[in-house]
Amino acid sequence: MKKKSESYRHGSLPQTLVEGALKLLETQTAEELSVRELAELAGVSPRAPYVHFPTKRDLLKAVAVRGFEQLTEAGEAARGDLIALGKVYIRLGLEHPNLYRLMFSGVLDADCTQADESYRQVQEAISARKPDWDEGRVATASLGLWAFVHGLTELQLLGLVSPETWEHVKFEHLAGALGEILRAE
Repeated sequence: MKKKSESYRHGSLPQTLVEGALKLLETQTAEELSVRELAELAGVSPRAPYVHFPTKRDLLKAVAVRGFEQLTEAGEAARGDLIALGKVYIRLGLEHPNLYRLMFSGVLDADCTQADESYRQVQEAISARKPDWDEGRVATASLGLWAFVHGLTELQLLGLVSPETWEHVKFEHLAGALGEILRAE
């Protein structure tokens, strides 16, 4: 009989599985992730994960939620600075591409509070910078900023922007250039 992991004996198998999945996502995609391998790493039977996560998709949802929690935690350090928030987002995507892609794969429900919390940081930062803007204008700007940062991250992950190019381009200069273009008449 396999020795059960210490963390499991304390009743935290769901957390152990999510943490194990986060580690495996460093070297494999969500599609490649094996619940059987996670069970083996946790020192439990292959069926044990299904007590807490009836399907692999349920486990992937929990992992994606944890990714948004990490993004929100990292975003707190930005203290409402839009440029710093953008850099946090890009850094998460570049340092953890498989987790990032899982987070935005559509595995989460539309009303995921953890994802909403991360997005709210952007809205609050815009509201703090532009206190005279109404809710609709803040929402529009938030969507535009999210699309901009998400696009930059994806371009880099796809290799369409080389690391050398990215090293010489400052994020804040890109954001400033975009603002200038949009303000041009």
